[in-house]
Amino acid sequence: MEEITMKDINLDEATVKDIARGDIVKGKVVQITNEGVYLDIGAKVEGRIPIQEFDFSPRIGDEIEVLVVRKNEMQGEIELSKEKAKFIKAWNNIKEIYNDTGYISGKIIKKLPKGYEVDIGIPAFLPFSQIKKIENIEEI
Repeated sequence: MEEITMKDINLDEATVKDIARGDIVKGKVVQITNEGVYLDIGAKVEGRIPIQEFDFSPRIGDEIEVLVVRKNEMQGEIELSKEKAKFIKAWNNIKEIYNDTGYISGKIIKKLPKGYEVDIGIPAFLPFSQIKKIENIEEI
């Protein structure tokens, strides 16, 4: 058996994940600034989510699922999106449910001039012309 020494091991390659644009990954909040929230996603550099994507105050150590939007590790930049990751996961879930059952159910959020806004994991529009039967429609 061949002996392995520390000089034979590249620690960067051993601990860094292979992360590509379009991947959905989990990361830990390591820094919060006025411009963004920085996450350790296992890459050589930390990724940044624009602060505008947060409707809550993240804290150091929080785990957040994000989409890798743009990656340029040579310049020390990885752009992340919490909202896009949420949308993609919801859309994939909707497609899976539809393929299994042929139906998507949701909750009517509000009445619009030509239909309803419906929450099906993401906001959706349901035109009046597509409605077959809604009970207690006056309560909406």
